Amino acid sequence: MLLGGTSGSRVLQVYDSATDAWTLLAPLPHGVNSHAVATDGSYIYVMGGADSTTALHNWLQIYNVSSNSWYDEQNVVPFKTRANTCAAFYNGLVYVFGGQSSITPTISNEVIAYDPHSSGAGQWQTKSSSGFTPRVQASCGILGSKVFIFDGTSQPSSAPQVQSAVESYDFLFNSWKSYQTIGLSPRFTAASVAINGKIYVFGGGGFDGYHEISTLEVFDPQKVSLYWFRKN
Repeated sequence: MLLGGTSGSRVLQVYDSATDAWTLLAPLPHGVNSHAVATDGSYIYVMGGADSTTALHNWLQIYNVSSNSWYDEQNVVPFKTRANTCAAFYNGLVYVFGGQSSITPTISNEVIAYDPHSSGAGQWQTKSSSGFTPRVQASCGILGSKVFIFDGTSQPSSAPQVQSAVESYDFLFNSWKSYQTIGLSPRFTAASVAINGKIYVFGGGGFDGYHEISTLEVFDPQKVSLYWFRKN
């Protein structure tokens, strides 16, 4: 599934691997890029991001998969103005990690969680950020009761300071842990997915901040320490 994108697109498309075909679905209420996305399987939560003018927003847009319809929650439970975050869904909560809060970058290591089943002030909760490196344009993946956050930058500009930091957040204990990064290519705006107990990290911007990279690297948590093997 693809949603939003450069120039503040409102497009939502889904790919059917059985038919090798793309289908257009209901468009987003607000065109957005640099947003965070998480899902529980029934709903897709789209948070923050920037519009076609690069202005940042606090939008919370929720897509109902079964009815192909959107809820625009910005005036009910506004998300913090934030872009270039990463997000994950775990045990009923949507977690959002880091990001920037303005066009003139203010880089955050804040961790907040949204409870779709609560109301009022309890819908947004602040979680521990002690041990989490401030960053934007990072990628993440869930294994068990932890989310692993990879790479990103500490300066989203024409010359970003690309990181290779890897840290995990434990949902059960509300705590952070850092890992060795030997063999991991520094990158930002990469794609990542967890499959069969491993996390695969694809492409992204390279360490110099200007050139894309085509490497695929895999994290295997069964190793003694953080272990990466590379597929070119």
